[in-house]
Amino acid sequence: MRLGGVRPGFKSRRPHHSYFLERGEILRLTKFEIARILGARSMQISNGAYATVETNSDSSLKIAYEEIQQGKVPLKPIRPIKAE
Repeated sequence: MRLGGVRPGFKSRRPHHSYFLERGEILRLTKFEIARILGARSMQISNGAYATVETNSDSSLKIAYEEIQQGKVPLKPIRPIKAE
């Protein structure tokens, strides 16, 4: 039986990115949040902002992606609060 087009027991090859908040909470980023943060941070780095990770890469996009992988991005997504 297929559920939502995914085989049971199937694991995605795409890594899940976690974002650590200041209170020790872990926030899972969606692929859309990753793309938005990656673009915004890459633009900041190309405009002269300092990188928060040590790297040998010259591309601002690669530097921003390494920051996301290490969880050292100085940006956080804003999500709407669910009304209950």
